Amino acid sequence: MSAVAQEPLPAIIERDSVLTKEGSPYYIQQNLSINNDITLKINAGSQIIISNGVTLINHGNLIIEGSEDDHVLFTSDAPGNRWNYIENQGSFFASFLVIRRGVRFITSYGDSLIILNCDVADTYGDVGDDCIGAHNANKVIIRNTSLAGNPASGKTDAIDLDGISGDTIRGNIIHGYSDDGIDIGTNSSNIVIGDNVIDSCDMAISIGESSTVFVYGNLLTNSNAGIQSHTGAIVHSQRNTIFGNNYGIRAFHNAGERPPEVPSMSRILLYQARSWVISLKWQIPKRISIIP
Repeated sequence: MSAVAQEPLPAIIERDSVLTKEGSPYYIQQNLSINNDITLKINAGSQIIISNGVTLINHGNLIIEGSEDDHVLFTSDAPGNRWNYIENQGSFFASFLVIRRGVRFITSYGDSLIILNCDVADTYGDVGDDCIGAHNANKVIIRNTSLAGNPASGKTDAIDLDGISGDTIRGNIIHGYSDDGIDIGTNSSNIVIGDNVIDSCDMAISIGESSTVFVYGNLLTNSNAGIQSHTGAIVHSQRNTIFGNNYGIRAFHNAGERPPEVPSMSRILLYQARSWVISLKWQIPKRISIIP
């Protein structure tokens, strides 16, 4: 199926479908759902115009394939309107996608979330409206993507991930989020965070309880803290530059929080003195191990 230009897309995608540049713009005026085992593919150059408050829900396969010269655009139907976000409960792939005038980009509870070379700006809502969220996914890859936040909006993360393992966040540019640039939540393991530039957030990178993360080659600047580590987290840090933050490393969550009565609350490993921490101060309670 190829949809006809100017006609709103149906509320339910029940068969494999393709949206094209030639058929653009496409209008989504009500919540849209992609059924299980159904693929919606959006080709390079397509423009998707979404009405205020509308959510796209994927139970099947949503494949967005822009190109370097011909991006796909998702935006609202008027400057004062905001579409909601993509809710992924299946498999999601996006490359060279431009997101504008939404509340969020995507919240994923699905099998896989792959985001490459995307450009996300002017997305904000209220407290907790994280731009990209993924929870208990089998695969998460976020690479070479620009995420521009709004510091005046509610407390939101650029990237919020929980319960994931062996995934990669690399080569992204993140700026201006009122909470964390990258927030790795609880019980995540072997997460690689590399070669990102994160600026003007609350915490540039925050690692949750009992998670293990490899942090390398990042530039972390002008935030409240460069790296924040929570109870039981292990952070392997190498070749990062942490500059212009209130705290270079912050080894607990909230101000005034009392560390638990255990020998080590978290471990931050700075390999071979290659992580440059240039900051006003460190915020390290007792019983935190910093291993050079």
